[in-house]
Amino acid sequence: MTILIDGYDFTEDIIEIPTFDFSIPEWGELENSIINEIIELRLDIRFKPFFISLNKRKFKVLITNNNIILFNGFIDIFTYDLTNIILSCKSETSVLFNSNFTIDSYAYVIDNAYPSAIIKEILDLTGLNFNELSYKSNLSYDKSVQMTFNVTAENIKYSEILQKVCEVSCGYLYLYNDEFYFERYTGNEKPTIEIDSNDWIDYPVIELEPRFGSIWNGVEVKFGSGILLNNLENSSLVIDMSNSSSVYTSMVTTAVIISDLYNSLGSTKKYKLTGSLKKSLETLFNKTIYFKWDGLTYKIININTDSKVLFTVTAESI
Repeated sequence: MTILIDGYDFTEDIIEIPTFDFSIPEWGELENSIINEIIELRLDIRFKPFFISLNKRKFKVLITNNNIILFNGFIDIFTYDLTNIILSCKSETSVLFNSNFTIDSYAYVIDNAYPSAIIKEILDLTGLNFNELSYKSNLSYDKSVQMTFNVTAENIKYSEILQKVCEVSCGYLYLYNDEFYFERYTGNEKPTIEIDSNDWIDYPVIELEPRFGSIWNGVEVKFGSGILLNNLENSSLVIDMSNSSSVYTSMVTTAVIISDLYNSLGSTKKYKLTGSLKKSLETLFNKTIYFKWDGLTYKIININTDSKVLFTVTAESI
């Protein structure tokens, strides 16, 4: 791991190197760490003169491991006591995505756009990168099913729009190595890594969990002027893509697709897997991969690489 502050290497000087878990959101969600990522770094008090000018400018913080960016941000708060300096660091995205969406004081409007194109436009506006392969594969899927939405955004945060796009398109958005990836539940098979018994150090524990509550009563989808697609009284989940939402559609075909996808998810058993794998496989595992074990395909929820002899994964079946 390398920790650069203002371009200088402080890796050997940091007291207690921070740990990073790679976490993935659930379907229909935006990765939480994009909005709320804060880490704390501690240094010996002898470095105080280097940081004393913090009241004049923000010091950039970049943390990498094997050329993968783990944290990209700045020192937000600088405090110290008799022995240590404490640096509270905030990610760049947490500032951008918690900012309000304003375009020359007018509402931001998009008409009949694919969800992947909406995400790309918002990321472009904030100067952030949408992984090219992820963007193109999602755009291809959007075009194949003709899924389109409108956007009217005024006095709303960037994160709230992106969260809504994830919800109405049955997908999730996450950040990996300073690029954004958009994943969709489509019901189709995903490219996977095959895992066999010899790859595990601790044999995986698998639990059966409800996906959207203990009893699945179906999803209700609102669209257009507030039309209910399924007319359900006690639905387990309500997806609002009506005109009262910031991201909306009048396309009944889009409402049907999303209803089918969420119903497929909700009516399918969710298996949660936790286990430790050989350290030699660590480079193959990241936020972007799916793996197959014992006949089921799993998406990564969390990867913990603290140990020097193994790494631990938590995943859920799709």
